[in-house]
Amino acid sequence: MEAKMTMVEAVERRMSVRSFDMKGLSQEELKQITDYAASLPTLLPGQKIRADIIGPDDVKAIMKWRAPHYLAIYAEDSDAGLMNAGFVYEQVVLYLTTLGIGTCWATSVSPKEKKESDGLRWAAVIVFGRPAVGNGWREAGTAKRNAPDTVYDRKDAAVDAARLAPSSMNNQPWKFRHNSDVIQVFCKKQGLLKKWMVSQNRIDIGIALGNMKAVSDEFAFTLPAAPAEQDGYTLMGTVRLG
Repeated sequence: MEAKMTMVEAVERRMSVRSFDMKGLSQEELKQITDYAASLPTLLPGQKIRADIIGPDDVKAIMKWRAPHYLAIYAEDSDAGLMNAGFVYEQVVLYLTTLGIGTCWATSVSPKEKKESDGLRWAAVIVFGRPAVGNGWREAGTAKRNAPDTVYDRKDAAVDAARLAPSSMNNQPWKFRHNSDVIQVFCKKQGLLKKWMVSQNRIDIGIALGNMKAVSDEFAFTLPAAPAEQDGYTLMGTVRLG
């Protein structure tokens, strides 16, 4: 499979696809995807992560649509581990987008059997395959996202790429603040009625960081030295670009 667009273009044009050609990809094409995923650095040095490609009969899904392939992602059971899951596999999602393969982060899908693998816990599922209709891309600038001035204090390509990231129920829990030579990354605190979203929000933050990495020549993430909150948001870490 050859790229049809750049990663930067994929950030702007990627969309969630929910209608697939059930013929599926070849084993050679699937290996190309797994080799790419294995080549990616983790969010923090030494983190462990893996994903199994499984079929539609191997998942439980609260949805009527099906896909030929599912990436069941397993990560370390921590905030950093969940962010890492989003970070690494959003870059895989963008790579698939460049190849013309449709994707969707599917919060309503889980593996039927295995919820742990090699000491890692199941974290997320991505459905993927060739779109049944069209090319699975949106026009640049048409994503329904929060206004820039509600997401960051100063525009640059990296934080705007993060703003365009997909998130669970399109809840967009992130904010970004420039502080000297780093970018602070915040996640919205959830009330008691939405505590179930906390883990998913950690993955969402990682997805946004994956978008930042995809458009940046250099990227380094650091966890906060101590817990910090600001205006209903929790500091998740800082990003240094360059």
